Amino acid sequence: TAAAFSSDGSALLTACSDGSARLWNAEDGKIKAVLRRHAGALRHVGFAPSGTRIITIGEDRTARLWNEVGNPIAALTGHTEAISGAVFSPDNRHLAPTSDDCTLRVWDLSQKTSRAYFGHTDEVWRAAWSPDQSRIATTSRDASVRVWDLESGAAQVLLGHRSGIRNVV
Repeated sequence: TAAAFSSDGSALLTACSDGSARLWNAEDGKIKAVLRRHAGALRHVGFAPSGTRIITIGEDRTARLWNEVGNPIAALTGHTEAISGAVFSPDNRHLAPTSDDCTLRVWDLSQKTSRAYFGHTDEVWRAAWSPDQSRIATTSRDASVRVWDLESGAAQVLLGHRSGIRNVV
């Protein structure tokens, strides 16, 4: 996602190919902050459901976590290829980035630890949390959907598409 509104609609976040993101006041159109830390174009930006955290995803294989006013909190690394997207858990406690390295990685944001989920055979494009946060569905260029049990790490593989699956909600 190249642009995202905060959950209350008061802020807008936009991604730029120069590696920066801009945090806008959605009411008056003024820039609140410029977020610069990535060494390459941004691929994705987003807000946590609470609106208190921001994520920026760059082609530099890094997910960067910011507070709601644009101050850096953490750099989340571990992917070996570019990160394609990320989604916060409904309770704001976890982040699930997807990557061109064929993996899903789930971060515990309070502990700054992650677990990788392997199984796709091509780029993983998007993820979606189940309402109870016990599972995550991922889509991939390999034409499969995988529904991951986060505790066991096992995946249910859903087949039927003939080409890559771009999104899941």
